[in-house]
Amino acid sequence: ARPHEQRTDDPDGLASAFTSSGSTGVPKIIMHSQSGIIGHSTAVGRTFGYTADDVVVLVGLPLCGVFGLNTLMAALTAGRPAVLQAVFEPQATVDLIERHRVTHTNMSDAMLDMTLRAVDDPARIASLREVGFGNFTATDVRLLLDQGTRLRKRFFQTYGSSEVQALMCYPRDDADPERLSLGGGVPVSPQTLVRISPADGEEESGDGSDRRVGEIDVRGPFISPCRIAEAGYEATPVDADGWFATGDLGYMDSPGDVVYLSRMGDVLRLGGFLVSPREVEEFLITLPGIAQAQLVAAQMDEGLVPVAFVVRSADSLTHDEDAVLTACRATLARFKVPRRVIPLDAFPTVRGANGDKIQRNRLREMAEAALLTD
Repeated sequence: ARPHEQRTDDPDGLASAFTSSGSTGVPKIIMHSQSGIIGHSTAVGRTFGYTADDVVVLVGLPLCGVFGLNTLMAALTAGRPAVLQAVFEPQATVDLIERHRVTHTNMSDAMLDMTLRAVDDPARIASLREVGFGNFTATDVRLLLDQGTRLRKRFFQTYGSSEVQALMCYPRDDADPERLSLGGGVPVSPQTLVRISPADGEEESGDGSDRRVGEIDVRGPFISPCRIAEAGYEATPVDADGWFATGDLGYMDSPGDVVYLSRMGDVLRLGGFLVSPREVEEFLITLPGIAQAQLVAAQMDEGLVPVAFVVRSADSLTHDEDAVLTACRATLARFKVPRRVIPLDAFPTVRGANGDKIQRNRLREMAEAALLTD
């Protein structure tokens, strides 16, 4: 792109460029303005409780991604100290929490899981109060929340993206464990508005409820104003009313409280319904011997076919695919039952600035190859 002329004293001047992880397609370069970053981070600091006099925030994610940068900027706009970790390492994270009396942090699910495993004495993380995390790598969310409850700490899934910035939502005060296990929440700023647009006219969830499931749209002053494409700078695509289509599937749990389910590209259209992979994945990990699960749709001549991949639990020596499929047929709607349940040692991931993410596009390729050989 041609050089971009900019005044550093212009609040609308472009200040940061973020590259997406590319886990769902070609990486993009997303731009944000000074006022957008400061305005959003101020709202995060206020809503996440960073303004309290004793708060210390740990920043373990890279600053070249919105998850890490928004955490740091929220601490600074709140006037509270931030502890920066140059490279994430679980034991070092525990050491920093203990040494600096860290109270808040945000990280990926895998980072939180590894940190908890490194805790030899709960007293070492006694100061820690809240952790917001993103569910990127199929870690058992309920298990993380249960560990937080036992440790008397609040763990919750948050929501955001490079375009709308990270930590865009915070859970309601009355959110129960079921709600905390899902992404999303109430926008941290009243200037940030959220709505659900039906996806291809689809307004049913497919699970028997009457909730309106569709694409999450966001409008407000903190959205990326532009991005860098092959031809140069181009405006972030919004509709005539300023709504940005996030490409994420979700629904409103209550007025103002949005639930994130999955990326639109990961949604399965099965039996005439939009089906979130998370529903089937959460059932699979309740079965004996399964620690993690991912559901994708393979494009075959007959249409989209659901295929599950699983990682066995540490105490499981074998994988009985027929037994798993029998359990699925006994519980799930017929159109949600996977054609295959394939074991893997680990899911393919891509490393990004906001944490490692599962390459679901790679899993789709693997599913199609497996069905073609059956």
